[in-house]
Amino acid sequence: MATFKFNALDYSGQEIVDDIEASTKEEAVTKVRSLGYFPTKVQEHPPSLKVAKGQQPSSGLPRIGRGWKCPNPLSWFPKIELPTIDVNSVVIVGEFVIIVFLLILLLVKW
Repeated sequence: MATFKFNALDYSGQEIVDDIEASTKEEAVTKVRSLGYFPTKVQEHPPSLKVAKGQQPSSGLPRIGRGWKCPNPLSWFPKIELPTIDVNSVVIVGEFVIIVFLLILLLVKW
């Protein structure tokens, strides 16, 4: 038997969302009506891809797709500590380069 998810309305007009087991979609609709509901939508659940606790998937590798989360791709690479740059040292070096450049220009003109 398959599991069907259904949306239905009861006599007061409230929406009911639940699951029911049946062989076919028509049988699921009949069962929902026998409960006293007016079915508005009936869909078959896809087969569950859950793995029992403590077991591994059959291939041994995590699958990407329905029911399996993709591991974080950043975890595939090692973490690298980048050196921090002191802003004050950059300004000092930049000023030094400008002063040297201006001195060279003055020497070339003389």
